[in-house]
Amino acid sequence: VEGEGRVTSDPAGIDCRDDCLEFFRDGTPLSLAATPDPGWEFVAWEGAADCGDGAITVSEDIGCTARFREIVADELPDLTGDWHRLESFCIPWGRQQLCIVFGQFDLRNDSAFDAGASTMRFLLSADMSADDTDMVIGARRLGPMPAGGPRRIGVAMLLPLGVRPQGLYVLAVVDADNAVAESDESNNVVGFGPF
Repeated sequence: VEGEGRVTSDPAGIDCRDDCLEFFRDGTPLSLAATPDPGWEFVAWEGAADCGDGAITVSEDIGCTARFREIVADELPDLTGDWHRLESFCIPWGRQQLCIVFGQFDLRNDSAFDAGASTMRFLLSADMSADDTDMVIGARRLGPMPAGGPRRIGVAMLLPLGVRPQGLYVLAVVDADNAVAESDESNNVVGFGPF
C-alpha cells in the first residue's frame, strides 16, 4: 500500500494496510480490492503487469501495490441547497390535528467535483440549528450528485398525530450520514421558517 488505504482479496487471505505477504496455490485467481481511508482516493494498481486491473492469477511471486493519494480540500465537493417552496396543511383528526409538510428542496453541489451517494434528513426544530432535541420527520437516500445543480427534490412529510408545525422550523440536513467528504461542512443545514 502506498498512501492511506486498505487492500483485501477474494478469495480471502489478504487484508492489509502496509506491507503484505500472503501465499496462494499456483493458478489461483485473485481479485484485489483497494479501499481508501477518509480523505484519500484510490489512484491505480502498480507492480507486475497482471496487477493493472486488480485481477490476477497466481503463477509466480507477484507484487502489486495499491496507490492512494490524499484529496486536497479544494478538490472536494460541497453539498448544500435552498428551499424552493414549503407549505403545511392540517386537518382535524379526532380531537387532534393531522399535519403534512410538503414542498421542494433544491440540492446543489457548489464545486467542480462530483459527490458520492448520501442521505438527507428533515427535522422539525424550535430554531435554525440541528441538534438532538429536533424531531426527525423524514429522510431521503440520494444517489451521486454531479458538480453543479440544482437537483429538485420533492418533499412530503406526515407529522406525528398532534404535532403542528406552527412556530417551528423545518431543517434539511444535507449529507446527514457524513458519507461525503466536503470542502465546507458548515452549509449542510438549510432551514425554512418559522411556519
